[in-house]
Order: sequence, then C-alpha cells, then structure tokens
Amino acid sequence: MPYASPYPHTRKPLNPRGFTLIELMVVLIIISSLSVAGYVNYTGYNNDQRLRQTAQTFLNNLRLAQTDASAAKIPAGCANFGGYQVTFLNSSYTINAVCTVPGPSTQYAMTPDITFHPLPDTLLFGPLTNGISISGQTCIVLHSNSSNKDYKILVDPAGNINDGGFTVTPASCP
Repeated sequence: MPYASPYPHTRKPLNPRGFTLIELMVVLIIISSLSVAGYVNYTGYNNDQRLRQTAQTFLNNLRLAQTDASAAKIPAGCANFGGYQVTFLNSSYTINAVCTVPGPSTQYAMTPDITFHPLPDTLLFGPLTNGISISGQTCIVLHSNSSNKDYKILVDPAGNINDGGFTVTPASCP
C-alpha cells in the first residue's frame, strides 16, 4: 500500500540532495565579501612594505655615506675632500662627495608615492669622524601617499642614525 502523507499539499523536492538557489547565493556573497576584505588588507600590507623597504634602503645609504666619510674614502679626482653631502628633493635624494671640483654624485629615486615630508635640510658627514654637521637631532620623515602613513628616521649630531619606524600621521618628531 502506498504511503499517504499527512500533508497532501506539500510536494517532495525533485532532488533532495541538491542546494537551493538561496543557499548558493549566500555562499557566493560570503566568498565575495571575504575576497574583497582580503584584497584590501593585502593592498595595505603591500603599501606598508614598500614604505618600510624604501626607508630601510634610505637608512642604509645614509650609513654608507657616513662610513665612507669617516673612513675618508676619497673618490678619484677629488681634491680637498670635505666629506659626503646628502641633499633632498621631494621624492629623491643625492649623495655626493664634497670636493673643490664637483665630486661624483649618486641620485636615488624613491617610488613616486613616497615623499619626504617635510623636506629635510642638507646633511654633511665630515671626513675622519662619525659626526654630522647639524645643530640638533634631525627627524627625516618618509610619507606614503597611497597608505597615508609616515616612517621616521632620526639623525643626531654625534652621527647616530636610528630607525624610528612607522608613526602616526602626521609624524611627531622630537
């Protein structure tokens, strides 16, 4: 004898093992939301790493200029060596040997979205000393326009170059 349902107006689904359209849409919305959130976090992480890498490269180039000056590493053709000078533009900096005749210089360009803010004064690392020609502690701030974050580097008259790390925008410098 066939089974009679107590609810004759209900129908059995055609395929009881499948998913409904609503269930599939909910799953797609959840996956899309997680993908968007992951992409936004990944982009922010990449911007932070680009700023950190640019700051570390700049820091290493400052230390190299300081080391070359303290060791009196005189470039060929340089008369009356006066050290190494670091000058700043908006998104680049130049390190050159200070000589009677213009010494060799190297210009370093940063990624276009990273700038010095505010523009630091020129630094001069003197020969045969670790010191630098500044009156007080200098705060050099690299600003990322894409992530709106700052990275701080501190230089003092004794020649100490310190990594200040990420700071809250606008960067507070001592």
